Amino acid sequence: MIRFAWLQSRTQTAVAGVAVAVVTLITLITGPHLGHLYSTTLASCRAHPDCSTTINPFSNDDYALFGALGVLVLVMPAIAGLFWGAPLVARELESGTYRLAWTQSVRRSRWLASKIAVLGLVSVAAAGLLSLAVSWSARSIDLTKADRFRYFDQRDIVPLSYAAFAFAVGVLMGLLIRRVLPALGASLATFVAGRFVEEEWLRSHLAAATHSTFALSDASGLGFTVDPGVGGVVFQAGAPHIQNSYLLSAQEVDRSGHVATAASLHQFLLRYCPSVAQGPQGGGGATPAGASHAPADPSAFNACIGRLSAVYHESVSYIAPGKYWSMQWAETGIFLVTALALVGLALWAIRRVPS
Repeated sequence: MIRFAWLQSRTQTAVAGVAVAVVTLITLITGPHLGHLYSTTLASCRAHPDCSTTINPFSNDDYALFGALGVLVLVMPAIAGLFWGAPLVARELESGTYRLAWTQSVRRSRWLASKIAVLGLVSVAAAGLLSLAVSWSARSIDLTKADRFRYFDQRDIVPLSYAAFAFAVGVLMGLLIRRVLPALGASLATFVAGRFVEEEWLRSHLAAATHSTFALSDASGLGFTVDPGVGGVVFQAGAPHIQNSYLLSAQEVDRSGHVATAASLHQFLLRYCPSVAQGPQGGGGATPAGASHAPADPSAFNACIGRLSAVYHESVSYIAPGKYWSMQWAETGIFLVTALALVGLALWAIRRVPS
């Protein structure tokens, strides 16, 4: 059965092999080039006080290419589920060709297990090799950006677990629905839902969070904006950049630990920074809602930031950079275990399909 399953999957295997070979060739060309640029960029950066003049050009080098490769790593598991997993059984059940195999001495479960073992391993291997090739060649860019979790689902080992999950979902949907096109739609919806749940709700719980406080001067995007809820100007501050960390939350709090509301910030500005609170035309309503606002006098801006910093600071929750690999393994394990469970369900369900 293994040999027969291999013969049936030769086309898909050839397509996957060619795609991975092309991407690998591209990364073998671009990876060393970026590594050389990285070393020379850092060397020149040390001689200048402003590193942005050298880091920004490097970060933009081949950015479009690696953006496209990242998208390919993301969609590869979905391709495995849609075009390899879903039709694997659905096509045979829909056309009736399964009856020929089931009238032989081979058990149904063995017939299905052989198919899954061959094409499933091809899917996982293709996604894994693609991810590793892109991760290796983009290492210099990742080091420069110092935002490792931003590309968490495009790097290292988790993409292969997505492929295993997508393939298992496709097989099960094809077996339950028994028609190729509806199975394709159900597989895509289930895969996207699974990825969404993991990324939005589960990933943040894969490692213990670190809680720290930062001065407002460490925040990004310091400024003022008009909030329609309070009808006036409020203070705004983005989260501080903690290199290679996974940001969970960031909010302004006062010295007692109370979260600063838009109303309290507006009242603070009215009391201590009236020139800022009035808005550029002498009234908060004169500026469109959500528009950024800075006083005409830079000294007023700096003085107001100083007064705010004496009362408020940022409370930040994040996952430290050292937890990256433990989270990679944890998320990989979740999707692989789920895939195995789905395969087990498919092997159980196939025994209940009428002959």
